[in-house]
Amino acid sequence: MPPPEKSTPPGIRPHREVEIQLQVPADRRDAVRAAVERGTVTTTPLFARYFDTPDRRLATHHMALRVRREGTRWVQALKWVDDGLATRGEHEVDRGEADLMPAVMPELHADGPGGSHFATAMRDSAEPLVPVFSVDVQRASRVLRIGPARIALAFDEGWIRAGESAKPVCELEFEGLRGPAAMVPATAARWATRFGLWIDSAGKAARGGHLADGTLHRPVAAYAAPAASAMILRAPDPILRAMIAAALRQIVPNVGALAADAGTPGHVHQARVGLRRLVSVLREYGTWSNEVDPSWIDSARTLFRALGETRDRDVLEAWLLPQLRAAGAPPLELPMARPAVAAANACRAPAAVKLLLEMIAFTSGAASAEAGSIADPRDAHALAGATLAKLHRGCKRAGRGFKALADDDRHRIRRRLKRLRYCAESFLHAFDADDWRSYAARLKTAQDALGRFQDLTLAESALAAAPDAPATWFARGWLAAQRPEAIDQAGRALRRIGPRPRFRQP
Repeated sequence: MPPPEKSTPPGIRPHREVEIQLQVPADRRDAVRAAVERGTVTTTPLFARYFDTPDRRLATHHMALRVRREGTRWVQALKWVDDGLATRGEHEVDRGEADLMPAVMPELHADGPGGSHFATAMRDSAEPLVPVFSVDVQRASRVLRIGPARIALAFDEGWIRAGESAKPVCELEFEGLRGPAAMVPATAARWATRFGLWIDSAGKAARGGHLADGTLHRPVAAYAAPAASAMILRAPDPILRAMIAAALRQIVPNVGALAADAGTPGHVHQARVGLRRLVSVLREYGTWSNEVDPSWIDSARTLFRALGETRDRDVLEAWLLPQLRAAGAPPLELPMARPAVAAANACRAPAAVKLLLEMIAFTSGAASAEAGSIADPRDAHALAGATLAKLHRGCKRAGRGFKALADDDRHRIRRRLKRLRYCAESFLHAFDADDWRSYAARLKTAQDALGRFQDLTLAESALAAAPDAPATWFARGWLAAQRPEAIDQAGRALRRIGPRPRFRQP
């Protein structure tokens, strides 16, 4: 990769990088290579060996330690996750020229920006650092000059190897060298759309670790609320960006795992939860920045529905069929066919990739004085408080008449309850901890009750068109018997949501 276009201390490279990796399908490899080579290109063979303890201390702490040959020189690097989306920490030390790989020396990073992270990961460990896997690629790279930005573009082809196992590498990497951070994902989005590429937040270090461990599926990413520090200024625009970034940290790793055929029903579920959370935040708080694209909501809903085709059958297989077996039902074949469009294809779709990269660009940027302003002079807590109060009142009111509602209206209340929970969770660290825990528990109880009723109606709909047979008759009767109690439980849970917590005073 071309060196950064700025002065750095001898032997040491910058420690923070904005980086996006796009996976290149085999049928687009030649076209991507040709596009990269339209300019002053440097071709460099790269061979790297990655080190960790036998119990994977560094991987557990989302870190990687490698020694890599770059042309004729060896470079040792310590890398770690920064924001979990596009920003990574990195500390590199030039190890000079040599025929053989130098021994790994983690102490070279002790005084660097990642030294404390490394020390935390290795605390109380008596395990030695050992080679875990290697990466051997041919890199074609050049620098893109886009206005004030300088972006290193690199096309890597080769292999990741661990023991007797090997996995091909064919990816396009964008790394910011200079200029606005948001230009990196924005530029990647244009290349992804042009060539049909998809985003994968798991870098070579993570993929190599999975290969070495023989792991077929990647870890499922769950939600974590924005840090308390993101709420200090109480300005609407930066808080909105922090909330969207938190949703993306739940969505992007799960979508990437599915796109890489390394996902599970858990990845589908968490990706859909993250997308619903994202839509909720955009719908209720999206006016806090004039840089929000209204089309993001429709794009997120499209991906949500596409993944729903997979999840609906997964839910019925995991929930309905075991219940029927326990009730003594004859064996039932679900009438729902396996989705024609797999979850992987939905996550690789150009519209889905474009959405994620555009939103990463939004969260990587900062509001301009004009574009990021909003007309309402109140702070974010006042704006959010009014929104949450309205959603809260609507959900409690629905509980009183839930039994008399039509199923479509009950489903709308469930979506409203989810918006309330997700929009409140975005401000988790702005509430009193005890008040929040109590409120969150009541919201979860209500959401679970409405979710059980929704699963019941989903099963009824799926079996409505099923051929008449003893197993079908039994299932329909069993579902009908569950309906009254499910409606009562949902209504009671809504009525018991209780008081809404208030934001802490500054």
